[in-house]
Amino acid sequence: MQSWRQFRGRMFQAALVCLAGILCLTPGTWAAEQLPANIDGGLGYLYEFAESGTTTPFEVKRLAKLMTFILTPKDEGVSIAGRSGAFLEPLAYHEFAVSRSLPFILKYAHQSGIPPHLLTLGTLRYAYWKGFDDRYPDLPNVSERILQAKSPFVIRGWEHEVIAPDPSSGAYYGYDVYRTLIGFRYGKYTIWMSMARQQNQSDVGRKGYVLDEENAWHYIYSGEKGITKTGLGWVDSYMYKGFTCSFYIQADDTPDQVKVAIFKWLRAGWNGMNFVRDKHIRDGLQRFGAIMRRIIESPNLPPPAQIQSVWRRIDGLPLDQLRQINRDYLLALEKHYGKKRAFPRRWFKKQVLKSDYVDQLTRPQLEAVVFLEYMKAALGMSPVTAPEILLSYLKPTEP
Repeated sequence: MQSWRQFRGRMFQAALVCLAGILCLTPGTWAAEQLPANIDGGLGYLYEFAESGTTTPFEVKRLAKLMTFILTPKDEGVSIAGRSGAFLEPLAYHEFAVSRSLPFILKYAHQSGIPPHLLTLGTLRYAYWKGFDDRYPDLPNVSERILQAKSPFVIRGWEHEVIAPDPSSGAYYGYDVYRTLIGFRYGKYTIWMSMARQQNQSDVGRKGYVLDEENAWHYIYSGEKGITKTGLGWVDSYMYKGFTCSFYIQADDTPDQVKVAIFKWLRAGWNGMNFVRDKHIRDGLQRFGAIMRRIIESPNLPPPAQIQSVWRRIDGLPLDQLRQINRDYLLALEKHYGKKRAFPRRWFKKQVLKSDYVDQLTRPQLEAVVFLEYMKAALGMSPVTAPEILLSYLKPTEP
């Protein structure tokens, strides 16, 4: 009879094979082209500049080769997944065009009183600022300042993020990032940069459920440790390190269009091993691009002042009302998806119907659902639930 140690060892090997299958671990087969080696210097400089505690001035000249690569015309929606020998690996790059001006985007992306995950509603559960450096008690009006900047200006602060369930594993994670925002001119271009460098290891991965293949952003966050995929429920996984560098570029001769270029590096897995490949990062960037365009280019997108008004109302709702909205939301999800394979029926019966799942949710978790449903309704996405309590409490006044 085999010992527990032998059994555990075989389970470990089987899990590796299973997880490799889930993540499609076949390096070097994802892209026909790779990132050029000469951008490493610029990326390395930005990676160090994005570290907390950095006080040196920003040097645009250090980005010359990196900017040449970014500004070189490419096919629409191009994605490049890594290259052998990159100092940050696995690394992916994605760029796309947005039919909005840079100030218009910044009124939503980095505006005081608007949740910082507004343009990432389908890829982040929620995000919030934890604080800024000593120069800024809050976000300045960057949408106005960006066009007036004659020299680079830098804003630094700390954010907490929780991602939506990963399509491959179902896991979701919470972690802190140190965010560096930079506005500057480069030739005929006005450029806004947003860099996020993960601080420390993430919270342990928890089981999430993607109910609709992300078309309508319907997820369930179980709160239970592990990975959703069959056979890996017992795995304690983490996001170990991560770095995202996003460029928003507006040319003087095309003021109503912005080029978005994103580099992302990520290491995540379990037992100290990294299971991320550049293809997974590239897929995530493509989802982000599609979601951002869906939101920012929507003719139904409410004006910033209206979103700020609604967010103040959400922030002012008593906990019992937030919990009731969340119960209505979960019941509506069960009614809509309960008979589909992706729905966690056993978990729902045990934790929602027979236990106090909603009462254990934190205020940011409760508010995230309300804001998500409001934004989907505003964008004309027909949210799965529009309970009367939500509509009556959040109907905004005219700004």
